[in-house]
Amino acid sequence: MTIRELVELLSESRLEWVSLTDAIKVLIGRGDLHPALPVDNQGERAASTNAFNSAVMARAKESPELGYLASPVTGGGIPVDQLTQLYLLAKQKGVGDPGAVMSKIAVMSGRSVEKNGKKLDPEDAVAALTAQASQIEQRMVPLLRRLGIG
Repeated sequence: MTIRELVELLSESRLEWVSLTDAIKVLIGRGDLHPALPVDNQGERAASTNAFNSAVMARAKESPELGYLASPVTGGGIPVDQLTQLYLLAKQKGVGDPGAVMSKIAVMSGRSVEKNGKKLDPEDAVAALTAQASQIEQRMVPLLRRLGIG
């Protein structure tokens, strides 16, 4: 949505231009809003960011240290945790149940899975990760798609 569209949408409200721009600055600062680049050349940017993101997601199998993926829409990094990266990687590879693959990789890596500060046994860990995969599919995947990731 452009700022012009936002202003037109809010034209009936009592929000003044200064208040609107202040709100936009706060939302950008918090990471809740991302300015978008022009659509021109987005295809070229997508080729570069897809290559970068594929390398980062492949690395997520071993390490959580790379916690951002690149967006061709914003031109910047978007925070994406390791489990979400594993989920996206499985989807990218055409896996029928990416949540199961994500769970398997996480459990096989030897890292403990915790819930409410308590370490889960492998069976409960798979169940918790499968539930998390559902959340990723419902909440993160649509957002990341809009940002050109995934």
